[in-house]
Amino acid sequence: MEYYNVEQAASKLGLCRETVRRWARVGKIPNERKGRKFRFLKHIIDNFYVPQEVLNNAE
Repeated sequence: MEYYNVEQAASKLGLCRETVRRWARVGKIPNERKGRKFRFLKHIIDNFYVPQEVLNNAE
């Protein structure tokens, strides 16, 4: 299986890294933890939908 790290997932989703970490902690984005690091399955991130209004208010 292939994974994205936080930085790669944030770039792919158009979100900041802290938003991706926060969403991962609360379960909004499916993830796996390896130690203290989050990792995200590529096929999930590639197909993850973030509504435009969320992107406008994410920063």
